[in-house]
Amino acid sequence: MNVFEDLIVELKEENLLEETIIEQPVRKSNGAAPLSIPAVKPEMNGFAVSGEHVSRVNGHGSKTKNTFEPAPSPETVRRRLGDKLQALQSIEYVLTSVESNFGSKINQPFDDLQTKKAFHTFEQASADPESDQYFEAESTLITRLDVWEDALAARDRHITTDSVRHYAEKANPPLSPQTLFALLRFYRSLPFTEDTRAKFDFVLTRLFSKRVEGENRDLICARGEIVRHLSQRYSEWSAERFSRINREDPDATLLVLSCDDFIAEAESASDVNEVLSNNLFERICQFKQNAGELFMTPEVAAAAVECNIRVSNKVVELVQADLERKNSSRVQAKYSGLDRQVISNAVGRLLEFGKQIEDSDDGRPEVKQKRSREAPRPVETKKRESKAKTAAKSDSRIKSSLLGVNKWLLLATILTVIASVGVYIWSEYYAGDEVSTTGVKVVDLEKPELKKYIKVSKLSGNMLYAVVSPDYEKLDADAQREYLQKVRQQGSIKGYSKVSFINESGKAVGYASDERIETSK
Repeated sequence: MNVFEDLIVELKEENLLEETIIEQPVRKSNGAAPLSIPAVKPEMNGFAVSGEHVSRVNGHGSKTKNTFEPAPSPETVRRRLGDKLQALQSIEYVLTSVESNFGSKINQPFDDLQTKKAFHTFEQASADPESDQYFEAESTLITRLDVWEDALAARDRHITTDSVRHYAEKANPPLSPQTLFALLRFYRSLPFTEDTRAKFDFVLTRLFSKRVEGENRDLICARGEIVRHLSQRYSEWSAERFSRINREDPDATLLVLSCDDFIAEAESASDVNEVLSNNLFERICQFKQNAGELFMTPEVAAAAVECNIRVSNKVVELVQADLERKNSSRVQAKYSGLDRQVISNAVGRLLEFGKQIEDSDDGRPEVKQKRSREAPRPVETKKRESKAKTAAKSDSRIKSSLLGVNKWLLLATILTVIASVGVYIWSEYYAGDEVSTTGVKVVDLEKPELKKYIKVSKLSGNMLYAVVSPDYEKLDADAQREYLQKVRQQGSIKGYSKVSFINESGKAVGYASDERIETSK
């Protein structure tokens, strides 16, 4: 054994040197397969790689120690690739829906048939993980998944954060936790931009909160639990293409403290004007932009979620208090100049004062009074109103008499005269050139049941014209048809085969012949 090997042994015995990759069992693996990476150990802070020697660099350029891990089992690789396939399917659905509802350009969905075939082939090859077929199937599947993810990333660059927020807030049914985790994984793996961070912020807030009342939301678990969930997920996604960031960076702790300061400032405010005059929303937005990639570390992300929820809840509370002191139109004018985009970016969710003001109208005193006026009134009130209306009608009848003549009697007389003139004109001119008036004669139907609704009846040729009373028009369609049929059957005796009924206004309201019977209904 040479001197170098002796030195290696001594360092190992003193626990001053880790096991080298030469001594680790390594299976055949595709060097370009970023997903073939083992689960992360707790001491690795959730950011590990395997099969190669990588130096992690934090936001300030300081390097961390090298870590090495054995290759994962085939079952682990299969599970991770399957999870990523399902995640991309969920993201495809969301982006397609957002483009359809809010995008100016609607892209064709990605053709994932070949990707599914590649996954099926990989599953079959997993029976022999040492074979060349397994290696080729794994490489093919990873390549197709990367192509799909790149296509989704290109489409997402043309989708605004506001569009994603609007779609997720209005989605029915709501997006499932699995879909939200898929989006979180997607935005964390993309190259860091301010849009990516804003979408990550919204999805994270949506995932770890729930609606409790009105516009208020509440955390579904404590901040420490959010950190634990994110750390676990980050470990599972450790092979994704995201930048390696150091969660132990001192700046991360400062960012967490800044979130706490924003929470304390918002909750100590007694009026919305105080929040607006201090530019709280703008300062929170600037803080998130300055945080950079450190924003996505579990501790900072969890603090940001709590900050988003508690600040937005406090603002909703203050706006509601403002509405109770003023009418909605004044409050609407007060907030009309606010930048909704800035507010939503600051609290990582869709927060619209307009909806809150509109909802609050239901509780305004003037609305309640209006509704109370429209509500059903007690029986006693209805009786009093009915008596008052009866008395008013009686007075009206007395006052409406003209020279001692009741107006209703006068109106009935006028209608009778008009009807008589109308019947005369009809009898003289209604039949036109086709019906000669020389043969028109009055017909008495004799039978009381036939004369019941007929006031005047005349015969012209083979047509009986009859002016019917208003009672006829009150009959239903079947009764009118039956009456028409009876009158027409009497024609075999009186010398007509067709019947035409006309009301007092000269409008045709019935017709009967051998071929058909028509009514006004």
